[in-house]
Amino acid sequence: MSRLSGARVPLAVTGFVLAGILAACVWVWVWTPPVGVVIDHEFFLTDAALNSGFAGTGSYMLVAAAAGALLGVATAAWFSGDPLRGLAVGLAGSILAGTVMLLVGPMLGPDDPVLLARTLPDRTELAAGLAVAAKGAWLSFPVGTLTGLLVGWWLVPDQ
Repeated sequence: MSRLSGARVPLAVTGFVLAGILAACVWVWVWTPPVGVVIDHEFFLTDAALNSGFAGTGSYMLVAAAAGALLGVATAAWFSGDPLRGLAVGLAGSILAGTVMLLVGPMLGPDDPVLLARTLPDRTELAAGLAVAAKGAWLSFPVGTLTGLLVGWWLVPDQ
């Protein structure tokens, strides 16, 4: 047994957390913030922005599923001799990575327009904050990871 085999689980989980941070950066990069306007020190989304309200959730789901799938394939390859441990690491790591992505992404996006509107004059345009509207969207990272694990197990020969 090599020195690395005992450190595989913590290293893999750390990799998932780092991937969650990177995925949050990608999420902010691909997302187009809807624009609203300040009226009487309150923030209101424009009609066009209301129609694009799915953008934050949809882009989160897309980035999280893609990142999860890549990590799932990598996890399957790294734990090819121990698929149950790979499954456990993949599930725990993907839940952690998705949570990190949900926490870090809004911090990297625009400031809260509701708070900014309190001090700005009327008709000032502001970008809406980054958020995920659908509660079930957080499943995107774990589902992507499980899909990647299945593909990885299919592609990677047993060791």
